[in-house]
Amino acid sequence: MSDPTSRALRAAQRVWRSASSDHLSLVAAGVAFYALLSLFPALGFGVALYGLVADSNDVLRALEVVRGVVPGDAYALLTDQLIRISEGPDTALSVGAVVGLALALWSANRGTKALLSGMNIAYDEAERRGFVELNLVSLALTALIAVSGCLAIGGFTLVHTWVPDTLTKTPVWRSGQGLVLWVVAQGLLGILYRFGPNRRRPAWRWVSVGAVLASVAGVAASLVFSAYVEHFANYNQTFGALGGVAITMTWFWLAAFVVLLGAEIDAEIDRAPATPALREVA
Repeated sequence: MSDPTSRALRAAQRVWRSASSDHLSLVAAGVAFYALLSLFPALGFGVALYGLVADSNDVLRALEVVRGVVPGDAYALLTDQLIRISEGPDTALSVGAVVGLALALWSANRGTKALLSGMNIAYDEAERRGFVELNLVSLALTALIAVSGCLAIGGFTLVHTWVPDTLTKTPVWRSGQGLVLWVVAQGLLGILYRFGPNRRRPAWRWVSVGAVLASVAGVAASLVFSAYVEHFANYNQTFGALGGVAITMTWFWLAAFVVLLGAEIDAEIDRAPATPALREVA
């Protein structure tokens, strides 16, 4: 085994031991809970907002980009909720929609703060930011993630209203959408890993080893989990009507854990200057 490969394997072992000792899975569970709590109010506000410029069917067609990556039951829960909200008596912007947005932002912000705590643990850093600064950073990152998601879905929605369905169903078109989402994810991870943990003089990297591996591992874990749910597990039999909710929450947990694991990888690279093979990639 070559020396760079052995160093990389030892680094991977240290990352996994650190992730276990830092209890990142428990932190990810907290992030998943708040993400699920913010999902449905955010959908209500999103439908009210998009109802001003686009039809709900266009939004559903735009969401096809995540079909196959998101577990089938989670995707069905998302689309069913969108249809139910869009067919409600009041889908325009209203006081209820604004209240839903406030609840969604509060829940999402709590999830973001849990994510920041997990990244501080990954970097072995104590939280030294004051109450005001921490909440401003958390709210800014929460708003950035929410706006990026809205812009991505809104952009796909508008494009789907202009482009024929025969073109949007082609593999080339789907690959292009996936590439756009990957670029957006890399940018968000770069900002999250730069401003999230309370580090001293952190290096600025739009693309890091942790961000790249987190995005790749996230897609792979989602695909494997989707296949497991479809072919081996029966969440609906176990959880009944809550099967879709359980699957969605587990998928959120996987996503949060992968993001935190990416932070652990970058932290290991920063702590280990003796791993030039990894630093060259970073």
